[in-house]
Amino acid sequence: MESNRVVTRSRLVSDLRRLGLETGQVVMLHESVRAIGWVVGGPDAVLDAVLDVVGPTGTVMKLIGSEDGTYENGRLAGPGEAGLPRGVSRFFGPDHASVQRVGDLVRVPSHEAGSLPQQPSRGVVRGRRSRRRMADGGAPAPARIRPRFALERLLQAGGKVLLLGALLDAVTMLHHTEYAADLPYKRAVVYRAPVLAGGLREWVDIEELDSSDGIVKWPGGDYFGILVRDFLEAGFGRRAKVGFADSVLMDANQLHRFGRAWMERELRPYSYPSEG
Repeated sequence: MESNRVVTRSRLVSDLRRLGLETGQVVMLHESVRAIGWVVGGPDAVLDAVLDVVGPTGTVMKLIGSEDGTYENGRLAGPGEAGLPRGVSRFFGPDHASVQRVGDLVRVPSHEAGSLPQQPSRGVVRGRRSRRRMADGGAPAPARIRPRFALERLLQAGGKVLLLGALLDAVTMLHHTEYAADLPYKRAVVYRAPVLAGGLREWVDIEELDSSDGIVKWPGGDYFGILVRDFLEAGFGRRAKVGFADSVLMDANQLHRFGRAWMERELRPYSYPSEG
């Protein structure tokens, strides 16, 4: 342990408020605990500090995934074929989520009472009084491209995106922006997943935009980091240290509008089906 890098929960609370996080806000969290420093209480203290700031009327949203890798494995199979043995993969529902952490938090938020995971492969969870208005409704329709409704509700709630030492390309909300961007062509994937319907497990084919390889064949790889960098350089968002981590707080709606215009301008030359 480096004694000069010790960070307490109370310091995190102070730093978060200095960054601009406020009571009652809805915030989507991405974190790198290693970047923050040696946190007293471990990664859980980071989540607790954010919850301390937003208070009982606020909501903290966090990306989680299926421990069975439903999306990654299911997309290896063609439509109508299961990528994983049906006896192995478990459905992803509010009361039956077998989750895998995405980020550094040890206490996965979906293990909290009242949290509502959504999507069969990955979800956005955690909240207090306002949590239910952030949840997706029902199981996804088979073979249909659909926006990520929990992320849409982040926008409707006037929410924020918080990066605590996380890379700029970690902004999950921009996947929702990809649905909104007006482009001639977007790459999509189809994968199989088990969902809970009427108390029974049902396998469905789900089609959505490609969130792994990108919606177009962009020559520079992952464009989210470039987009967010341009957003910050345009004067949007707030930056400050939280612990020892370079951190960013962004208005989700500002980022969504900026991101949509950026995608429609920068991605359009690459928005066409791949040959072969």
